[in-house]
Amino acid sequence: GEFTVTWRNTGTDDLDDPVVYDILPFVGDTGVSGGQSSVPRGSQFQVTFAGITFTDSGVTVEYSDSNNPCRPEVYPSNPGCVNDWTSTPDDLADVRSLRFVANGTYETADEFQVRFEVTLPVGEVNTIAWNSTAGTATAGSSQLLPAEPPKVGITAPAAPVVPTLSTQVSSDDLDPGDSIHDTITVGDAGNLTGTADWVLYGPVDVGNATNCDSASWSGAPVADQIL
Repeated sequence: GEFTVTWRNTGTDDLDDPVVYDILPFVGDTGVSGGQSSVPRGSQFQVTFAGITFTDSGVTVEYSDSNNPCRPEVYPSNPGCVNDWTSTPDDLADVRSLRFVANGTYETADEFQVRFEVTLPVGEVNTIAWNSTAGTATAGSSQLLPAEPPKVGITAPAAPVVPTLSTQVSSDDLDPGDSIHDTITVGDAGNLTGTADWVLYGPVDVGNATNCDSASWSGAPVADQIL
């Protein structure tokens, strides 16, 4: 799966040197900023970082192996944080947090974008992992309060089931009025089974194959089907 992070100046003042933090989903995760640090995100599984797929020019990406990295711009008093930021991670699969730093001035409506890929663990079907970011920038000599947009989720839906259908009739030599019991098996759907009970109505003995081609079923009564 792929996440897209977009930072945009939606105000009227120029903003300088924005920084955005992203802590990847894991079980027991919370928000990224100080104000959301005690709010559960509710992820049901942990994703694995696979790599950056796109960054706008002027944006630097740094990596942390911690679920609680130091992020002073958005969470100044973060107890127990880990300051292991690097631009050259040893193993992408160990990366747990990302920091995006953009140098320069962003006028109204200016933005930058980063995209990155993650993989989902095998067996996680119809569960969800939540991701969120927190960022800030400076306006003149003042730093803005951190902003943390609503979380977004990623999920692996179950693959569509293409069932197969097979039937086994109780007899292949029947006369009109005889009962038929079809055993029906639906494969690739838990191997569901059932029985269909029929009563044969027809103008000829179906065991007489020589007369079947010329037989006329027009007006023959129709039996009820019972499942």
